[in-house]
Amino acid sequence: MTGLDKARATAKKLKKEVVKEAKQASKETGIEVTVQGLKVGAEVAEFYRKNANVGSENISRDSLPGLKVTESNSDNILEDGSRAGVGKLFYTRTKEEFDSVEVSIVSVSRSYYSKGINVGDKPKFNQIVSGVIIDSMKPFVMYVSGKRLQGLWDFGKELAPFTKHKTAAVPMMAFKVKLSTSPVKHKFGTTHIINFEIVRDESKQIQLTIDLGVLELLRKGVDSMEEAVQSIIEATEVDKRTGELLRDRAVKEVELVESEEGVTEEEVEEALSGEDTEAETKAEDVNDDIPF
Repeated sequence: MTGLDKARATAKKLKKEVVKEAKQASKETGIEVTVQGLKVGAEVAEFYRKNANVGSENISRDSLPGLKVTESNSDNILEDGSRAGVGKLFYTRTKEEFDSVEVSIVSVSRSYYSKGINVGDKPKFNQIVSGVIIDSMKPFVMYVSGKRLQGLWDFGKELAPFTKHKTAAVPMMAFKVKLSTSPVKHKFGTTHIINFEIVRDESKQIQLTIDLGVLELLRKGVDSMEEAVQSIIEATEVDKRTGELLRDRAVKEVELVESEEGVTEEEVEEALSGEDTEAETKAEDVNDDIPF
């Protein structure tokens, strides 16, 4: 089963299973632990500790449900046939829109370049966010590029002290995150950046998912979503300078080198896998404190 197949299966099963498994897994132990100012059960605290780095060390567009921003030139159509509002968040699977939405982010991909929308566009620098809309447990992927990346990186820096905390670490998936948009004017008009806001109550206390059943479901989805994301990247990643698909170039290089005596395909693949693009290296240097 491919990564995409696993992601589809996870998306179908997630909502159906959440209520049943949440009730079964949330057993009262009578022991509470304070984590980041919030009292949680000992089992939840242990889950946080074991999975503090999951999904935060580093999801095809049509096959996985997407959450994207509607711009003036977008063709997002709602379920009733009307056009989605500019600046709204649009969920592709159900064709509904949101001014803002609370999510759990389970994974953020490595950065990579992909082709632009129009012929002749320069390759664009991307990262892919995958998660679940909290109130409905609907999974999504979101492609983040351009000016929107700064909001994602700022969110990562805000998150780092919690995921890397020495004594009370909390994994990224446990945080409730509010997504919204803000307009930004430029010489071509107006576009919208994405705001990533950690949800807090009136006293500024961070709001975490503390239901162990829900946490376990989120954890189950991480690996399949990351496999799906990696499949997307492998299928769409291009060279920053030439726009050539890296998978096509790799095939050409393997075929060329295989014609030379004494060099195996495995040796070529090993050499190719060890290369870092200039952009990835720069991103790593600039964002050392970001957990993804």
